[in-house]
Amino acid sequence: MSRENVEVVRQIYDAWNRNEISKLADLFDEHVQLRLNAVMGPYVGREGVRQFVADLLADWSQLSLTIEEAVVQGDQIVVIVREEGIGRSSHVPITSIENHVWTVRGGKACHAAAYPSRAKALEAAGLLE
Repeated sequence: MSRENVEVVRQIYDAWNRNEISKLADLFDEHVQLRLNAVMGPYVGREGVRQFVADLLADWSQLSLTIEEAVVQGDQIVVIVREEGIGRSSHVPITSIENHVWTVRGGKACHAAAYPSRAKALEAAGLLE
């Protein structure tokens, strides 16, 4: 099942990068909780996913997310993501590394949270003490 869970998360990032936003809702549990940004959220439910996407689109004129590493612990997936974008207002290009922990159950993403470091994300998923 862990391979399938990683594939769900990969599909989320791929849909975003292909600008297939309408496909995102089908990948999330109806009660999903997202906290993928320190200043935005939490976002709850599929309506929350739509709001999260709208908030990102308001801030970024371009934003791509590339999975650099995925580590699986049960139904949790730690994903290290390279984020590259251009701020909508500032027009400033950025590149950063994001550390996300996803929980996938029944083929749907039901929780996602960002952490300040890879170590904190691994710890949150029970992979570090």
